[in-house]
Amino acid sequence: MKHHIVAIGISKHKNSAANLAFAEKDASEFFTLFAQNIGEIGYNKLLIDQEATLSEMKTALGKELLEAVGPDDAFFFFYSGHGALVADPSDTATALSFLVPYDATHDIANTCLSVDYLKGVFQSLQSRANLVFVDSCFSGSVSKNGKSYPLPNAKSFKNLKSFSNTVIGNGSVIFTASKDDEISLEDPEYGNGIFTHHLLEELQKTRPSGSFSAMDIFSPIVSGVMTRAKDKWHHVQTPTFSGKLEGDLILPVFKKRLILKPDIIEIPKTPALQEAPFSVPRIDLSEEEKEKLLEDTIDFVMGSSGGNASVRAELAFERLCHQLVRKIKTDWEQIFHWAGGDTGKIPEAISKLEAGCYQFMVLGGPTAVYGTDRQMSIYSKCLVSLFKLTGRRAGLVVLVAVPEVIVLEAIYSVAVICVARESYGPLQILLETKFDHPDRFEDPPMNLLSYSHIHYTRALTGYATKVNEHVREYLKSQEWLFDLAPSLEGATDDYQLQANFLLSMLTEHSQDHLWPDYARFYGERIIPFAKKLIYDRETREQIGKMMGLKENEVLPKFRQYMQQQQKRGLDRYWWESIREDYFLTEEEKGKAATGK
Repeated sequence: MKHHIVAIGISKHKNSAANLAFAEKDASEFFTLFAQNIGEIGYNKLLIDQEATLSEMKTALGKELLEAVGPDDAFFFFYSGHGALVADPSDTATALSFLVPYDATHDIANTCLSVDYLKGVFQSLQSRANLVFVDSCFSGSVSKNGKSYPLPNAKSFKNLKSFSNTVIGNGSVIFTASKDDEISLEDPEYGNGIFTHHLLEELQKTRPSGSFSAMDIFSPIVSGVMTRAKDKWHHVQTPTFSGKLEGDLILPVFKKRLILKPDIIEIPKTPALQEAPFSVPRIDLSEEEKEKLLEDTIDFVMGSSGGNASVRAELAFERLCHQLVRKIKTDWEQIFHWAGGDTGKIPEAISKLEAGCYQFMVLGGPTAVYGTDRQMSIYSKCLVSLFKLTGRRAGLVVLVAVPEVIVLEAIYSVAVICVARESYGPLQILLETKFDHPDRFEDPPMNLLSYSHIHYTRALTGYATKVNEHVREYLKSQEWLFDLAPSLEGATDDYQLQANFLLSMLTEHSQDHLWPDYARFYGERIIPFAKKLIYDRETREQIGKMMGLKENEVLPKFRQYMQQQQKRGLDRYWWESIREDYFLTEEEKGKAATGK
């Protein structure tokens, strides 16, 4: 029996007036909880914020899902975001309910996902059990912290076709956050929707045995939501339950979500620097403490760089880098022995090491933005030294590969900063950093760009699509990135895909191959980078320097490499992204059109 999951959470909307606070977090935590605790995961898709367009939502619920789900399988659908109503064309006194995508407009019927559409999806699945969780509301009313889509000239209806009164056949059960005439709330103290918070807590509850019936969670969730809404918000919110399973659906007891806090290493003091604590995702610090952490790190980097920096200050920077790496190596030894040969512990091992590397990652950001070339070189050499943690070590292959994840996340952290700030020097230094291959120590040193293996790191299943999805999730959790490159906030997915595009082009140029994950997504995400290359000579010069090319040779090479990538194809995926002709100037397009 396989378990399949589609989770959608939309906090940020194209119509910013509709933004929510925690819907993206709701879906991410639900998806992560399932992915890390359910034994055999089949088809899985997480769409958040800009990813959750109407087209992408339909694709996620389309042919690939239908083909993946077998007759003995279970399918889980989770949605957190706005609900909306529109009059039924055949009966204006009746409202149809819709889920609201990222790119929705006030033309609800044509830009949102209807309950009838979802009903058709669920009825088409072969699965013996479908569990649907909807943290939204369809009351048509707007309220602070509420999840009902703000519409002009909203009207009331006598009847409503919604999730709570839609029958989708045996084998399907629907949990909704509230009754049709109620508003579903987000709770700032929980950092989740009230319904999602109690759902996650109930799934993780300690139980007498190692499994439980999916039906056991409903009554406690209803009680918890009603009590919280009443006592905290003086509000009525009543979750609903409808449908029927054929037999029972047994779930394993879910582990607690990780809240990790590593030991803190004190930053060397300078006159402009005070003591600053560092922590990890999930970051156990207030917003004020996070800001102070980043500001102190920036002060430290800037205080040990520039013409006035003393040799002592630069040595302090190098000493801190090595001190942090030593701590990472110590943490890794403990994590490696803790995980042993248990494959099920790999996700937690990755999280634990990511936590231990948090301070080192934060240091890398200000170094890329404010540091000298010398500092970036020092930092990069310390980063690639983590490969030594994987060399000639006996044990579970995927566990041995875990440190590769950290190096890859550092590459993308620096890459998205450089792309967002249009300054590529630090990325070039990082990618040109040489190291000894961890398994073939007799080989000559290689540079980081040439080690394309880590983009398929076995610790993250060995599939590049999964690796890139994890990297995107990681980048969104690193809020310090937004302070160093403000344009990243709310757009990390786009910049990660642009970084993937650049890295894949650089890898092609070095006669190697990297999975072009950017090609699975619509071209509008990559076009801003393409325009910079076409119309900004300085960008072409910087990229050309990385490739050893003149600036006028960059665009032709990019077109050539994209042709090569398209010819190789994307396995079972369609090429959705830009084509080589996107890199033609207007003059070149004119010549191509006339055949001259």
